Amino acid sequence: MGIDINIYCEARLDDDAQWWGICGEVFVGRNRTLFDRLGRARSMALFPLRGLPAGLSPEAEKHVVIHVDGDWRSDYTISRAEAEQMVAEGKTRWYDERQEKILDPDLIDHSWLTTDEYRRVLDSFEDGPAVEWAALLALLEVYERGGFPTRIVFWFDY
Repeated sequence: MGIDINIYCEARLDDDAQWWGICGEVFVGRNRTLFDRLGRARSMALFPLRGLPAGLSPEAEKHVVIHVDGDWRSDYTISRAEAEQMVAEGKTRWYDERQEKILDPDLIDHSWLTTDEYRRVLDSFEDGPAVEWAALLALLEVYERGGFPTRIVFWFDY
């Protein structure tokens, strides 16, 4: 069994603080070096894991949370009793203050990087980054040139 790396690209497209997904969830495979440099191996990480960022885009949020009591907006839901038990056992935590969502316990080590930080991760590869990683960087850079702040949000799952 391996651990997958999942990435969301986000941009802030207007003057408010809302971030928006600018492409769907990207599965970038199981590259051990990328895995380590994104923070899963603490001693090799270029940046510390930060958890989920403030203002997570709705597109990314729907992939990292489980709605409690059958909220139709989620891919799946969980009963309040199950959610409370999982939180009590330390398997997850509440995502929101109203306790309507929990973090998906199968997703671990959430974090995010600015476009510049992501570029620095890719520049650290002696042979250059894989084409799909470079393509994500190019997408982010197009938005940055347009004056929109960008970032990647990522997590690992089994």
